[in-house]
Amino acid sequence: MANDKQFKTIDEQVLLLKSRNLVFNNESEAKNLLKKFNYFDIINGTENILLKTMNPKIYDNVFFEDFYNIYKFDTEIRILTLKKIFEIEARLRTSLAHNFASQFCTQIQDTLNYRCQMEL
Repeated sequence: MANDKQFKTIDEQVLLLKSRNLVFNNESEAKNLLKKFNYFDIINGTENILLKTMNPKIYDNVFFEDFYNIYKFDTEIRILTLKKIFEIEARLRTSLAHNFASQFCTQIQDTLNYRCQMEL
């Protein structure tokens, strides 16, 4: 069963992180980032690799900015991965269209028949 969590304001989120010994280089910038991107994306997505202890959750010499840098890195990797997927998809579509046309559209009449079938 999911662990229900009570709503926390940005200030309450920062206080919770401070209670876990997370350090802030610039607290007001951190609050702005938590308004822009959510707590889960920045903190929960990667907190296990930065925690000193899990129960209770305690950080040792870890900064909020470390979390944000990991979040940015993860985002950049996702963007690059999607870009490559789109490139592969474009090549696949081009290859399929080329091979289909070379097999079934070798004469103008074949091409017109294919176009007429597709328009139905």
